[in-house]
Amino acid sequence: MTPRRPRVSEAIDRIAAQAVGAPPPGQLDGPGLQAQLGALVQLGSRVLDAHQASLQHHARLSAAVRFFDWSPVQFTVVSQALTTQINELPGPNDGYVWAIQAVNVQGIAGSDQIGLYKAPSIALALPQLQRGPVFTAGSPFWHPGKTGFLLLPKESIVLAGIGNLATTTSVFLSGTAINLPLAMVGDLLI
Repeated sequence: MTPRRPRVSEAIDRIAAQAVGAPPPGQLDGPGLQAQLGALVQLGSRVLDAHQASLQHHARLSAAVRFFDWSPVQFTVVSQALTTQINELPGPNDGYVWAIQAVNVQGIAGSDQIGLYKAPSIALALPQLQRGPVFTAGSPFWHPGKTGFLLLPKESIVLAGIGNLATTTSVFLSGTAINLPLAMVGDLLI
């Protein structure tokens, strides 16, 4: 009877074990096993460090991000156009971004239509800066979604009439936003 030749996979396992200093199959001690255990301990330590870093990042994010409702801003109609005090326009402070979650425009009368604009001042309520829907008496709300409408530093929400405002005398703009540091915008978008 001829001796059984090792299968190819057994031979490859034995050569691989010798190459890394691991014990041969069936032997549970030796320098190779210690090396493998050491590598597993290092890997576990790295995974734990990454998990702790992730927890710390989420804690910083939670501390820096604020969900809030902004106070209503009154826009009055003067010569069939909306005006307000420039220092009352809602928008983020330097170094921060607002992710607008909801917008409410109350006080629209008749068939008047009002557009919402993203601009640094009411004088720049240009058609190409219009965002969101046209607000009417029957449709005064807008929910753009988590990242559908971002305001960067020095940008504000501005309202302007679309065409002449025939029956509206004043409107109130209010809404809900997420305020977060500019450096964390990537975290919001993910």
